[in-house]
Amino acid sequence: MLTPHFLAKATRVLLFSGSGAALLLMLGPFQGAEAMFGLTDKAAHALTFAALISLAFISYPNLRRADMALTAIMLAGGVELAQLGTGRDGSLADWAAGAGGVIAVYLPGQIERLRYLAREHGDISFAALKANDRRSRTQFLGVDFARRQQKAPGLRRGA
Repeated sequence: MLTPHFLAKATRVLLFSGSGAALLLMLGPFQGAEAMFGLTDKAAHALTFAALISLAFISYPNLRRADMALTAIMLAGGVELAQLGTGRDGSLADWAAGAGGVIAVYLPGQIERLRYLAREHGDISFAALKANDRRSRTQFLGVDFARRQQKAPGLRRGA
């Protein structure tokens, strides 16, 4: 049966196979292959990272989009560094194009969130919304570090 949970699991297959194909094309001996599709190198980077971050947003609905977007931007930079190591030309412009693709997918979600806040909580300040937010700033990729610090035995100051 087609459910949101099934769809999230199914898109993980697309995400991982698409990531593998993207890495192969970006790091393999295929420099200039994007011209066969009428794309420039920058457009190919932007479209690739936009597609991958879209799949990631669907695949992992419990992770924060901001964390995934920052990770994807860092991965775009990592690909450029890896291209330098494989004899291809890595450039800041390619990294910026990949980051632009990620941002192009991320920003509409943020705009919609702002619209939701304006509709539902238009008379409450952002500080009050943040204070009442159930999510903690000590949480990263689903791990609550504040809770771990409280449970973890450790040395106390002055002891």
